[in-house]
Amino acid sequence: MNMNIPPIVIKDYLSEKFPQSCVAGREFRINSIFTEDTKQKLYINLDTGLWTDFKSNEKGNFYQL
Repeated sequence: MNMNIPPIVIKDYLSEKFPQSCVAGREFRINSIFTEDTKQKLYINLDTGLWTDFKSNEKGNFYQL
């Protein structure tokens, strides 16, 4: 499901909100915000805004994040 948010807006917002992150291809990776794990297990697709936290199994869209 495309949220019609330009990828650059998603990337800029996430870069400001989560300075300790990395970009891998078309994914923005940050530490889980649902667990106290320090590994970057929350992945946000920069094209769609959809995200999955592989540590907690939570997922959703950019607006829910």
